[in-house]
Amino acid sequence: MDENKKEDIVSFIVLILGILALIIGFSSDCIRCTNCGDDDNRMVLYASGRDENGVEYKSCVGPAGCLGFGINSKCWPTECVYIEKYVEDSKISGCVTYYNKAGCISKSEVKSEGEYSDELTCFNISCFGEKYVETVAESERATTSASCFGVKCGGTSTTEFQGLNDVMPRQFSKGCWSKN
Repeated sequence: MDENKKEDIVSFIVLILGILALIIGFSSDCIRCTNCGDDDNRMVLYASGRDENGVEYKSCVGPAGCLGFGINSKCWPTECVYIEKYVEDSKISGCVTYYNKAGCISKSEVKSEGEYSDELTCFNISCFGEKYVETVAESERATTSASCFGVKCGGTSTTEFQGLNDVMPRQFSKGCWSKN
């Protein structure tokens, strides 16, 4: 194999990994795509806006949504939706990761895991709050834990399931190529 072909292959692999890094993000479980598109200017992989209740959202299609197959893991999401709402001095934010069973995404059930934070902010810094995690898979379960300055403090306890993952509708229920 000559040097030009090797360079082309390495460049192609780096390009694909770069695109996946942008889609999936580095800093959290929630896909980070915040610099393109909105309701009036919808991009192929990204949508953002505000619903009628004042909840801001940013929604990105994950690799399963683009490639059309799931692997039954939130690490291979179909779609991720980041939501944020301010109520007085409190900021409620969350990230819902939708994923599918193994196989074609149009022929399998959608699962979800949502992580929500209700934090009291002091000078725009998280002082203390509560983290609520909701999982909808083979069964529905929810847990809560306290947080201090954005870090978990204390144990995790099982709590009443609130159904928050279904409150903010998915923007790309059919993956990359269609809004609905």
